[in-house]
Amino acid sequence: QRAKFITEIYTTMGVARREARGVGEIKDLDIPSSHQSLIAVIKEDLALAQEPRGLVESKIKLIVLLEGSSGIGKSTLLRAILKDANYYLSSAAAPVNSKIYYEITGKSKDAIAIIKQAAAEGAVVVIDEWNVSEGARGGKRFEEFLNTLLDQATDIKPGFMILASQNSAGDLGRSSSSKADLNRTHFLTYNDYSEKDLLEIANRYLDSASARIFVKDFYAARAANPAINYRTFFETLAPQPKSMRETKLGGGAAVLTSGAP
Repeated sequence: QRAKFITEIYTTMGVARREARGVGEIKDLDIPSSHQSLIAVIKEDLALAQEPRGLVESKIKLIVLLEGSSGIGKSTLLRAILKDANYYLSSAAAPVNSKIYYEITGKSKDAIAIIKQAAAEGAVVVIDEWNVSEGARGGKRFEEFLNTLLDQATDIKPGFMILASQNSAGDLGRSSSSKADLNRTHFLTYNDYSEKDLLEIANRYLDSASARIFVKDFYAARAANPAINYRTFFETLAPQPKSMRETKLGGGAAVLTSGAP
């Protein structure tokens, strides 16, 4: 249903669909001003992780856990922060002596091996879907490994950190954060966007009148179909060039004409 909605919007607007946007620099991300503080907090944690462990072990937790609604951009934000701080994905061609990060997803076969390597190198690990027990990090073996690693810290080189994200508890297949998770992580909440936040983002692409209509239409579509989330909002909005004006959305239809900026 979500894919059908997106297709219909693109067709009625007469806009060619663009591939999913790559992670840009922080300033280019569609993050409203109300959420900018998250960037500063996570950057501060990354900076502290670079210090010798004896200096910061009482001040920092080596796991940042970012929780928020599906599609709101949690993983995108984490990767953008790393890119902005000049980190390179381990599989990419990275300059010599550059800062590296690894990724663990549901398709990763051995999360423990990846984390061990990152800890030994002083690298960062990005983990999606932290609270999906059936994922790469599921099971008692992983929990015991993580507890031992963080408690002893003998195999951790400065710079090591885990940046994890998870959908809110209650989403399909997502469990609530355990007491152990909350104790060993810097738990951050990516709050849902308000209508004001969405208008701020939409105004970056559309004139003010069109932005209000677009946001109103998004809320109406989401009320009718739970499959529509913030990702739908961004995927639908992003391809529209700023020169496209006089948008009219009504009853799920949209007419877009090209005009002066």
